[in-house]
Amino acid sequence: MGQPDSQIIVGTGQTEAKSYFDWNLTADSIDAFVEMINLNKITLLRSFCQKTGVQIMLREYQFDNKTVQSFSEDDIVNMYPIVKHINPRATDAYNFYTTGQSKIQQGFLKDGYELISEALNLLNNVYGAMHPEIAHVLCVDTTA
Repeated sequence: MGQPDSQIIVGTGQTEAKSYFDWNLTADSIDAFVEMINLNKITLLRSFCQKTGVQIMLREYQFDNKTVQSFSEDDIVNMYPIVKHINPRATDAYNFYTTGQSKIQQGFLKDGYELISEALNLLNNVYGAMHPEIAHVLCVDTTA
């Protein structure tokens, strides 16, 4: 598989910018894009590396000379994963909690108390004892 053509990369970037951000990218090359937004190429490279997890060799990169390749595969030192996570959500606990609240409002105090206690146990298992959600359930549990 050969090197991707710069026009293919720019075309893909234009398509992605339109689909994700509804932004028309009018630049037809990386040089035009960098000039359009008044950005240094080294800043663009640094941002790309941070967002994709590529670690490159620390040296002076020359982007001004178009006849010489700015960097090669040998300049890549390491690749590390970029981890994004979502906080866990205890959906069963929230279902028990809201059902327990409605039972208490209907006058079934014992059933409501048991459901809220079960929600508290589940929240404690998912989040741990020092989470704000547990404090909220404890507050409702002690007033019930």
